[in-house]
Amino acid sequence: MKNLVFIPTYWTFEKGKVSSVFDHPVLYSKRGTLGRTLKSFINKGMKHDILILPVPLHRNIESKVKHITEKFPKLNIRVLVREDYKKIINEARRLNLTREFRRQINVKDYGNVRNIGLIYGLKQGYDNIIMVDDDEVVEDDNYFKKALEGIGVKIKGKFLLGKTGYYLNEKGTYKLTQLNPEIRKLWLKETYINKAISNAIKHKQRFNHTSIALGGNMVINSKLFRKVPFDPYNTRGEDTDYMINAKHFGHLFLMDKQLTIKHLPPKKIKPYWSKLRQDTYRFVYLREKMHYLNISIKDVSPYPAYFLRKNLIRKIIKTNVNYAKANLKRGGYKDCQEYLKNASEILDDAREYAKNNAKKYFKFQKEWIKYAKSIQNKPL
Repeated sequence: MKNLVFIPTYWTFEKGKVSSVFDHPVLYSKRGTLGRTLKSFINKGMKHDILILPVPLHRNIESKVKHITEKFPKLNIRVLVREDYKKIINEARRLNLTREFRRQINVKDYGNVRNIGLIYGLKQGYDNIIMVDDDEVVEDDNYFKKALEGIGVKIKGKFLLGKTGYYLNEKGTYKLTQLNPEIRKLWLKETYINKAISNAIKHKQRFNHTSIALGGNMVINSKLFRKVPFDPYNTRGEDTDYMINAKHFGHLFLMDKQLTIKHLPPKKIKPYWSKLRQDTYRFVYLREKMHYLNISIKDVSPYPAYFLRKNLIRKIIKTNVNYAKANLKRGGYKDCQEYLKNASEILDDAREYAKNNAKKYFKFQKEWIKYAKSIQNKPL
C-alpha cells in the first residue's frame, strides 16, 4: 500500500484581510503552526510520504514552508510549488478538458485546495490519502496505523472507501462551546456539530453512519477519489459536502470513532461577520444542491440539516440583524454595516450563486473521472 499524508497550509501577508474564505491563515511574519504539526509526527510510526501545499502559491510563502520542513529530515516531505502547479495546468490543457473544468483547478477555496491533493495522489499512484491540517497535533501513537484500518474492508455489503475521525480540543474533548447563545439563538452551529459527532460515536461498533466529516481528519481511498472530487463550487464546508457526494454516488463513508486528532487553531484575525458571510454562501448553496442529490435531509441530520430547512433564510437574516444591533450599541458601526449587508445584498447574491452553480458539480464530477484516468500514475 502506498499512502500519502496531505497537509494544506494557509498564509496571508495582510493582517485582517477578509476577502479569503479561509478561516485563519497565518501572517507571513509569524512562525505559524505547521512545524508543530510535523513535530508531532515524530515517533508515531509515520512512514508515509507527505505532501504540503502552501496557500497561496507564492514564492515567499513556498520558501518559508520549505524552511520549516527542512527541520524534519526524517520525514519524507514534498512541498508543492508554483512550477508543479503550472505542470498540472498545462497537462489539463493538453488533455483538452473543458475551460470550465480547468478553471476549477486552483487554490482559491477549500474544495479546490483539497482537489489539488487528490490530483497529486492520482498522478503519483497513491492508494490512500490521509488528510491532516496544519493546525493539528497527532498525540495518538497509533494514529497513522488507525487511519488506514477499515479502509477497503466490506461492511454491510459495501467496501469502506472513505472515513472521517473527529477533533479533540485543548481540553481533550470534541465538544465545542456554543458562543453567544442569545444572539445566535437561531444559529446554534456548535451545538448541532456536537450532536452530530455524539450520534456518530455513541455506538459500540467502531465504524458508524455520520452526518458530518472533518477535513483535517479524513482518509480517502483511490477507488473513491478517482471517481468523486471535492465540489469546487462550494466555498467552504467541503469536508461534509464530500461525504455527502460520496454517498450520493453509492460509496460507503463512515465515522471512525477511534480516529482522533488534536485541533489547536491559531487565533482568528477576521471578524465574525466574515465567517457568517461565508456560511451564508455555504448553506444556501448546499440547500439548493440537495435538490439534485439522492440524499434525504434525514441522512444529514442533525448537522448540517439544521441549516438546510425552509427557515434558513430567516435564520440568516435574524442572526445578522441581532449582531448588527449588538455592534451598534457598542459603537461598532463598520461591523454593524457588514452584518446588515450579510442580511441583504450578500443573501441575495448567495441565492443567485446557488441557483447558477448547484448543478455544475455533477458535470465536473463526470469530467473528473475522465481526467483521473488520463493522469493516473503520471508523476509530476
